[in-house]
Amino acid sequence: MAASHSVDPDGWMVIFNELMARIAGQFGRVEPRRAATAYVRRLLADIDRKNCGHRHRPALPLPAQI
Repeated sequence: MAASHSVDPDGWMVIFNELMARIAGQFGRVEPRRAATAYVRRLLADIDRKNCGHRHRPALPLPAQI
């Protein structure tokens, strides 16, 4: 059975951010915490295929790309 699309995006982000805040202390620096947050968001993204290739894409634009 397919998942319902009645999820409140704003409510989901609040819950997601609360979860990531709970585990933030496990990371010694902000950079690994941001990378972990981006990784989990990509895993939860609604895309057809997930493989190792998506792990190597930067989560945010690099300074040279701005």
